Amino acid sequence: MTDERQIELDDEVRQDDVAADAATELEATPAAGPAQEPVTSFPDPRPDAPEPVDKTFISSTTKLPPDERPSLSEEPFEVPERRPMPAWALGVIVAAAAAIIAAVAIAFLVPPTLALDRVLMDFDATELESLELTNSVYASNDGYRLVGRQASGVYDDGTNRKVAHIEAAYSNRSFSVVVGIDLSYTLVDRQWVPGDYRITSIDATPTAPVDRDLALADVEKVLTKVAPVRGMRLGDIYGGGTYEVIDNELGSNERGDAICTTTFSIHSTHDLSQYDGQVEAVFQFFPGAASSDAGTWGLVSATATEDSWKPSLAQVEGTWVGTLRSTANTALLVDTGLCRAGETREVVLDVHGYDADTGRISLDVSFVAHNHAGIPEDAASTEGDVIVTLEDQVATLDPETLEGGWQPSESGGEQGSFSLAFVNHDGVWELQVTSGEAGSDGVLALGMTQFVDTYVLERG
Repeated sequence: MTDERQIELDDEVRQDDVAADAATELEATPAAGPAQEPVTSFPDPRPDAPEPVDKTFISSTTKLPPDERPSLSEEPFEVPERRPMPAWALGVIVAAAAAIIAAVAIAFLVPPTLALDRVLMDFDATELESLELTNSVYASNDGYRLVGRQASGVYDDGTNRKVAHIEAAYSNRSFSVVVGIDLSYTLVDRQWVPGDYRITSIDATPTAPVDRDLALADVEKVLTKVAPVRGMRLGDIYGGGTYEVIDNELGSNERGDAICTTTFSIHSTHDLSQYDGQVEAVFQFFPGAASSDAGTWGLVSATATEDSWKPSLAQVEGTWVGTLRSTANTALLVDTGLCRAGETREVVLDVHGYDADTGRISLDVSFVAHNHAGIPEDAASTEGDVIVTLEDQVATLDPETLEGGWQPSESGGEQGSFSLAFVNHDGVWELQVTSGEAGSDGVLALGMTQFVDTYVLERG
C-alpha cells in the first residue's frame, strides 16, 4: 500500500473517532432548551432529509470579527447569592412598626399640649387694669398698668380640663402689685378653649409715700392718736383748725416693714388764744392676710411737738363787733329797773395797733352810754341813752390775758360818765361799759346809779 493511501485511511479513521466522540458528548450533555443549538452538525443519513445547515461551533476562546462583538457581553453575569435576614434586623422592623402604630394611637387618644406661649396670648391683661387691685385709705388704688407677665405652669384639672397659672405685674403711682391668676381651659374638638380666670393672690409693695391729700383728709384721726397732756387732748384744741402736710417720706422700720413718716403743721384760734404746732404721724404698710387682699397702709402712731400745747395771744388788730350778753345796775334802794338799750346797738371796736410785749393798744370804739338816772322797771331804752364814739383811745392790757380797763378823758361831759374794761372770759374777749348820771340815785347828793353792760366781742 502506498504511503498516500495509508495517509487517507488514517484521516478517515481520525474523522470517525472525532464523530464518535462528539456523539458521545451530545448524549452525555442535557438539553439546554429550545433556544440552544447543537455544537456541531453532520450530514443526515436519511435520503429524504433536507439539505443540512452549516453551523459552526464557537468556543469561549474563539475570536469573532470586530463587527460581531457588540452583541455579546464581555463580562460574565453573576446571580446574587440569597441570604436569610438576621434576627436582630427583623426585631428592629417589628419595633419600628409598633412605634408607628403607638404614635398614631397616642395622637388620637392623648390630648394636645397646651403651650405657655399660647396661655399668655389668651390672657387679657387689660381687664385687670380697670380693677382697683388695692384698697388702702391713704394711697391710690386705681390707674394700674401692666409692666410684665409670665406663665409658670399648666396643670390637669380633671378629664379634658387644664388650669394655667399666670403671674402679672402691675403698677400705679402708689404700689407695685403682682397678681396670681388661674386661667381654665376645656378641650373641645381637640382644641384647648380658654374659659374664666380666678385671682389666686395679690401681693402689693409700696413704691411711694402715702398720698398727701388722703392723709390730710384724715388729720383729725391723726390728732386722736396723740397722747393727752395735763388732761388736754390735741383734738379738742385743734379741731376745726387749719392743717398742712410739710413732709412726707417713705422708709422702713427696724424690722424691715415699709413705713411712711408724715409731718403736719397745725393751727387753731380760740377767740384770743392761738395755737400753733406740728404733729408727726407714722403709717405702716400691712401685707394682705388673704389671697384677695393686697395689703394696706395703717396709722400706727402720732406725736406732737411740745409747743403744740402752748397757747399764744392771737393778733387783735382789726375790727370787732360786740353783742350785749348781760346788763345790770347798782341802785341800792330805789329804781332798780334794767335799761336794755344796748340790745339795739352793737359795740364797734376798731383796733389800730397792739404791742404784744407791752400790752399797749390803740383803738376807736362806739357804744351806748346810759346818761340817765335809775328807772323803776325794765325798759328797752330810756331818755338819756346816748351813742358815744371815741377815737384814738390808748389803753394798756395784760399781754397774757388781754385784760385791762381805762377811764376815757371824755367821760363826765355832755354824754355822761362812763368807763371801759376788757375781760378775758375763758378765752372769750368781752368789753364792759359802765355808765350813769351823777347824783341820780336819789339818796346821796353825789351818788349815782350805774348801769353795767357786758358785750361779747367777735371778729367783724
